[in-house]
Formats: sequence, structure tokens, C-alpha cells
Amino acid sequence: MIAGVCMGLDAIRPSLAVHKEPGLRSAAGYTPLEFRDALHALADGVLEAEIY
Repeated sequence: MIAGVCMGLDAIRPSLAVHKEPGLRSAAGYTPLEFRDALHALADGVLEAEIY
């Protein structure tokens, strides 16, 4: 999950991605308060993080 964006140049190396076959997900439009609430929910065990 890409939960933010870089404020500068960012690059993806397709040759590495081809071998690792990642599933890419992203989110946009969330406020800093929503990120704060999500982080608190993760820390408090209300939400579970899962790595794919």
C-alpha cells in the first residue's frame, strides 16, 4: 500500500518489479487526521495490518 506521495522525483524499476510480481495499491485524498486515526487504530490493535 502506498499511503503517501513523494514531494520529489520518485522512480520504479520495472525490471525488479517483473521478477517480484508485486501487487501495487495506492490511496489518495486522505487528510492528515485520517492517517493519524488509522495509525492509532493499528497501534491499539483495532485494525490488523496484512502484508501481501
